Amino acid sequence: MPVNFMHTITSKRHKLRFYLTIILGSIFFLVLGAGLFYGYLKDSKNGTLKEKDKLIPILSVGIYVVAFYTVYRYYKNVPEIKVDKQSISFNNKTFNWNDLQNIKMNGKRPFAFIIDFPMEATTLHFNDESLMYIFDDMYENSWELKSFLKQVIIDRKEFAEYEIQEVTGPEAKTEPYEVYKGNQIVSLRGISFWSIIILTAYSVVFPIKTPTLGIFVFYVFFSSFWFLVHGWLMHYFKVSQSFFCDKESYSVLENKNISTFRHQRNSV
Repeated sequence: MPVNFMHTITSKRHKLRFYLTIILGSIFFLVLGAGLFYGYLKDSKNGTLKEKDKLIPILSVGIYVVAFYTVYRYYKNVPEIKVDKQSISFNNKTFNWNDLQNIKMNGKRPFAFIIDFPMEATTLHFNDESLMYIFDDMYENSWELKSFLKQVIIDRKEFAEYEIQEVTGPEAKTEPYEVYKGNQIVSLRGISFWSIIILTAYSVVFPIKTPTLGIFVFYVFFSSFWFLVHGWLMHYFKVSQSFFCDKESYSVLENKNISTFRHQRNSV
């Protein structure tokens, strides 16, 4: 059932994909930096410090910087967004809809970090040449923001919210589906997953010193946790003429507007 739009829509940063990523990433870099510096102090005290290890404090400081930069960069890339009929704001920067030059509802856009990672996003191009991104995975209600943009800004209609009608019967599983999924190797999640796993595995298999049982247990625990978290975050979806399926949860496509959906997905 449609509901009339009478208020401002405010973005909600995703609890797992935004906050949990920041927490885990920052903790990893902080622990790594602290571990390196602890080893440096221990070897220095015992008189076993090698010449090449004298640069470890600088490396530790660099890793600490990356930890704090992770927090800063994520908040910079994922601002609080507010939309209404007159304007859209990203944190304290507000744009009037009359200044909107172009809008692209989908496509891979650069998620700036140490290097730029491609991530699905909506792109808004304004008259002052500002490019603003709404990264789909970073907001819990990105669907609501994009629905508003499609209805009000593109189609020039009144905004209406729709409830998702889930389907539990067998009829949804018998239809032919078209599957949409990315490449886990080159995606932001994939790079985050494999780089940390490979780096940690390398430090255990080819250590400077023989790893203790505690280090090995920590590696197994950390790798298993990292695998489960990223395995849950990486997903695909599929659509038929009547249904949309995400992680085997089926819902009805309103008005069976699948041709428009496919056009938008394939027009990038």
